[in-house]
Amino acid sequence: MKHIPNALSVTRIVLSPLMFLVFRSPLWFILVYTVAGLTDVADGYLARKYHWESRAGVILEMIADPLFFIVAVFAGILATSFTLTRPIIICMAAVVLLRVVNILYAKRKFNTWNMMHLYSLKAFGCIFSVTLPVLVYIKRVPLPLVFIYLGLLALFFFEETILIKKLDEYDVNCKGLFFLKKEEDEEITA
Repeated sequence: MKHIPNALSVTRIVLSPLMFLVFRSPLWFILVYTVAGLTDVADGYLARKYHWESRAGVILEMIADPLFFIVAVFAGILATSFTLTRPIIICMAAVVLLRVVNILYAKRKFNTWNMMHLYSLKAFGCIFSVTLPVLVYIKRVPLPLVFIYLGLLALFFFEETILIKKLDEYDVNCKGLFFLKKEEDEEITA
């Protein structure tokens, strides 16, 4: 049973490239995307709830999550015939670079390869997981929405940077910057 989260992550790794094969059919794309997205929700939930976390799970998650997100974005771009302009490509590269810097920063400071599960990133994931299938179905992506999404991701990754700098111990389940004071107060009273 403790291997279920890892199996779900592997399933997401396998399903992610499949989105490139089915992007021309909105219904197939949405089906594959939804199943892969549900594995993302389920693996972390099960691992934390039943204490099935493992080193292999961390590694699989670090492969599965970015692969799923990147493939979903690019398959979504193909499905909607969205044109990538130089400013969009530069913004996308900057956002990805910020996440990579955070991963390397956490590795250097805390000696761990991991990504934080901030509430802000979870909220963004929920919004993205609902809007991408809609955009694929209607075959249209409003340009302002792209920049709003990239701006939000940059903001949330910057929050992660601040947390890595501020924390004395790495907490993969840190809720976010605005929750730190409350968590510190709870530790003092406990």
